[in-house]
Amino acid sequence: MREATDVNTEARHIRRAGLAAAAAVAMLPIVTGLTACGGKSSESAPPLTTVSVVVVTPQVTPLTVDLLAQIKASHEVELRPQVSGILTAQHFASGELVRRGALLYTVDPRPFDESVATARANLAEAEASLGRAQGDVERYQPLLADNAIARQTYEQAVAEQSQRKAAVAARRAALAMAELQRAHADIRSPISGRIGQSDVDVGELATAGQTRLATVSTLDPALAEFSISERDYLAMVTGNAEARAEAARAANRPIQLLLADGSIYGHPAHFTFVDRAVSKTTGSLALQAEVPNPDGVLRPGMNARVRITYSVAPNALLVPQRAVTEMLGKHFVLKVGAEDRIEQQAVEPGPRVGDMWVMAAGLSQGDRVVTDGIQIVKPGQKVAVKPASPVPATAATAQ
Repeated sequence: MREATDVNTEARHIRRAGLAAAAAVAMLPIVTGLTACGGKSSESAPPLTTVSVVVVTPQVTPLTVDLLAQIKASHEVELRPQVSGILTAQHFASGELVRRGALLYTVDPRPFDESVATARANLAEAEASLGRAQGDVERYQPLLADNAIARQTYEQAVAEQSQRKAAVAARRAALAMAELQRAHADIRSPISGRIGQSDVDVGELATAGQTRLATVSTLDPALAEFSISERDYLAMVTGNAEARAEAARAANRPIQLLLADGSIYGHPAHFTFVDRAVSKTTGSLALQAEVPNPDGVLRPGMNARVRITYSVAPNALLVPQRAVTEMLGKHFVLKVGAEDRIEQQAVEPGPRVGDMWVMAAGLSQGDRVVTDGIQIVKPGQKVAVKPASPVPATAATAQ
């Protein structure tokens, strides 16, 4: 039995060897054919790496800077009573528009009405006393000429008349003050604008000069307040004569306002104020612009950005920021040169404009700069080229 098993095993080995030999014989013409064609492998050469490029083209480019700003009212007044008393009435609805001179609150007028009545009575008494004194002087004067009365008597009458005149003037001033106090019991709006929520309720005590009643704001026009660093300020106003002239023109250019949601406000702003000095605390220069607000969209306290066009570059060479790399304080781009091979080029960047970077040196018109794929290629490598996606035509911002 064991001998039969060995025979079967040997037979299987012989069959396998025969199949392998047959396969080798079948492949021989194919190998021979490839060798006859020059000995090339059946595997093809690897494909070229594809990179996106942008062709550098000079173009007119506004240079702008975005600055954080806060919206404020052009006029804002905190209402505080000028007389103390209990508030007896509120004559407005919180948040509504009010006109200058509109009655807003009433302080209990009864004490002030009484003061006015008392002052008028005192004035009438003083005027009556003055009348008697004047009558004495008029009666004594002809008698003095005939020596019918002593001069001392006449002089006393004249002095009494002067005192009565002074008393009348004092009582008249007291009446004017009482009437003014009475007028202040009616609290009126000093400006036209929108009034905020009342800070007090009817029935509360309002203290003169202390209690804040409400705030009235003039919202059209509104103000945008912002500041610029000393460095940026110097970059705008220094340089050659043309740069200084451009900076002067920038003060008259409209200013764009960008709201918190990224939208551009529909009305341009204009400079109204530049501070006289740089802040010692922040090292920045305070600026202010006036913004039309006919629809009341802008409200005090809103945050926004102002976009100032400080210059216009007539032949700017723009490159996407993502195409520029920095190593050891130097900047480089990869460009596609002759025979579509990668070259590394040192560049000197200028201001940033949106997602682009103005190149001050290192590039020329017509250079093909790699924008996508810079991480997977190296200098000297041959590549396939395709145009980069066009840059959206958005407002440029120089930084």
